Amino acid sequence: METAENIIPDDFYGKVLRTGWDIFKSRFLILFSLSVTILIPLQVASYFLYKTKLFEAPDSFILKFLIWYGETALNEIAFLPVMMAFTVVVEGAFNDNGIGYLGAVKSGFAYWPRAAVVELLAGFVILGGLLALVLPGIYFYVALLFTMQAVILRDKRGWDALYYSKSLVDGRWVEIFVFGLILSLLIFIPLIIPVVLVIFLKPSEFMRAAVFYPISAITTPFFLTVITVLFLKLEQVGAPQEIQERKRHSLEGIASIAIFMLAMAIAGIGIVSHRVGQDSQFSSLFVLSCCTGIALPFVGLLFGLVGVSQTDARRESAVLGLLLNGAFCAFFIVLVIAGIIRGLFER
Repeated sequence: METAENIIPDDFYGKVLRTGWDIFKSRFLILFSLSVTILIPLQVASYFLYKTKLFEAPDSFILKFLIWYGETALNEIAFLPVMMAFTVVVEGAFNDNGIGYLGAVKSGFAYWPRAAVVELLAGFVILGGLLALVLPGIYFYVALLFTMQAVILRDKRGWDALYYSKSLVDGRWVEIFVFGLILSLLIFIPLIIPVVLVIFLKPSEFMRAAVFYPISAITTPFFLTVITVLFLKLEQVGAPQEIQERKRHSLEGIASIAIFMLAMAIAGIGIVSHRVGQDSQFSSLFVLSCCTGIALPFVGLLFGLVGVSQTDARRESAVLGLLLNGAFCAFFIVLVIAGIIRGLFER
């Protein structure tokens, strides 16, 4: 049962929104400067990068989904420094500390490598949920919403950042999900007119980017401002008592299962592409799929071992991930050894 110290007060989310708006107005010049000098150039660079043949895919829904997810993950990692710079500015305003442009940029780039690792770990967990009938992926997307704030503001590393974010969301997932939807709708309001114009005028992709990128220079920092305020406010409230007393699920184990499912999906794509065609594109896809599908379970095995070693978490998912990846790795190793022995006897 929640105590007075960790129960959500009345009008909590309304206060978060109002506080976020006040901070956004008071720090607008710095936030907008970060958008113009870092965010928009990154958006332009990513626009031209994803137009290259590197991100073209054969007519396969699963492969197109994986490439889209890879693009999203690369975007999030590339944009981490400016997103963390936004976050540092907002926390400074929340605590009545003035953080300047250079200080925010310096902090964002200083934590970039650590945040990139955390983003990859969170991506494995979310991807596993999406592959497992979508809904678990949505759950983990919300549960891991504050991983970046955990890294830049609380100096968390690796799995600790994921667990820290999840601890703030546990017991309040539905409320935070609904709040996120409302916030997204509020952000969509400035986009209504451009969207209508795009639908009726059907401009080129470049013209659409030229319209939406400047708008995102305002909406993106506003979204980050509100989410960071929500993070700081939830910290003040603390996790619900019933969640504090509950043994946490192993995110390492969930990531281990996700990696195994991803490896099987990629291997399946390779087999299908090998049967469909024999041109250079399909042959390269077959080789890449086979190599990736074989290598990933060894990573999943490592994550499973880490999950099993956790004494303060439930180990069911870690054990399952360990068994799935371990069985695949053992089978592959046996095949390699058998091939070597056969080759020796045939000489």
